Amino acid sequence: MKVQVEEGALWKRTLQIEVPPERVRSEMEEVVGEFRNRMSVPGFRKGKAPLELIEARLGSGLDVEFLQRVMPRVYEEALEQVKLLPISEPTFEEIRFKRGEPLSFKATFEVRPEITISGHRGLELEKTEFDVNEEDVDMAMEGLRRTNPEYLSVEREAREGDLLVIDYEKLGDTGDSEKSSKVQGYPLVLGSHVALDEIEQALVGATKGQQKKVRVTFSDEHRDDKLAGTKTTFKVDVREVKEKKEAVLDDEFAKRLGAQGGLEEMRSRVRLELEGKSIMRAQELLEESLFDRLAALNSFDLPQSMVDRMLGNIVNREKREFTPEDEAKFREEITPSVGRFIKRHLVIQQVATQEAIRVTDEDVEKELGRIAAFQKVGVDEVKDHLKGEAEMERLKDNLLERKVTEFLMSQARLNTVRRPLGKPEVE
Repeated sequence: MKVQVEEGALWKRTLQIEVPPERVRSEMEEVVGEFRNRMSVPGFRKGKAPLELIEARLGSGLDVEFLQRVMPRVYEEALEQVKLLPISEPTFEEIRFKRGEPLSFKATFEVRPEITISGHRGLELEKTEFDVNEEDVDMAMEGLRRTNPEYLSVEREAREGDLLVIDYEKLGDTGDSEKSSKVQGYPLVLGSHVALDEIEQALVGATKGQQKKVRVTFSDEHRDDKLAGTKTTFKVDVREVKEKKEAVLDDEFAKRLGAQGGLEEMRSRVRLELEGKSIMRAQELLEESLFDRLAALNSFDLPQSMVDRMLGNIVNREKREFTPEDEAKFREEITPSVGRFIKRHLVIQQVATQEAIRVTDEDVEKELGRIAAFQKVGVDEVKDHLKGEAEMERLKDNLLERKVTEFLMSQARLNTVRRPLGKPEVE
């Protein structure tokens, strides 16, 4: 088999593949033989009809079947022959096939970027240290007050902004409830758009003890293909209607949020949380600066397939429906951050290669022990959660990133600056 590699724009590669006639003949006989074993031909026992007769009955469909089976297999063999690892699905073009003659075609795909990192030793970086003051604590306390209102039970019709405690269940085609879909004591704020719009709209005006049956139509673009374009009915029981009341920063409020010592204890907790978050934020900024500098010093373009694949994964993980227009806008908004993430990953992998940094079995065992101690479970239980190959690889990738980052920081020259915290957030 003849294989030639053509380098295209960026990280595109094209294989020009030619399969000799004798291999084509052998592969064709195999395909025809499989059909003969399955086909019933009048006058012949199954599997005994002449190959020529099978070919005649299949007609041009045989050529299509042959190409669909053989080209992917030949393509994989060609990749192994030229030692290339694609990161995208191939596009087959310029297919030339005639029985008794060589099969030739082109396969175009993208490969992982081949980069070399320089300038990663002795980088000058600015390290920010944030000062937490009383004004920051006041702002955080106010944020907690706004986001943690009280809800008091009322005997009236529900309106937007009220919190309803509901039981709901999906009804089957016969009108009976589906056991797996029953949910009890679910808190729903009307107008939050957490539930399906039809359900929220139906509950406006509902009262305690009332039952509603709501017909819901799922859009054709629904993320779950089984639900797309379908209709179903939900039975909703209203257990309680609660009215929102703005909270007051006092000891009772602090106790409601778990600070049994009152407001002073709550302020101390908030300050500690702000200080912890400021340290984490400072580290995040430092690492972002580090990898942005390295990416700028070692500029390279990304294969579009890598970006598209990550964008697709993020869209699929979003727990909301997208119209085609909304999805296109969402993809456009997150593309820059996706590009930065992928470049960071590639830089880390390359630095690890150049500096012989690797994750050992001992590193993995230590990390499993750390996770187990944090979660207060046994190591074996953690291993059970990570038993899939993908989960373990993700753990190793995280460990490698940590080790590479620590190495790069040890090589950098840090200039510390102090700044006010700004707008703190406490959850």
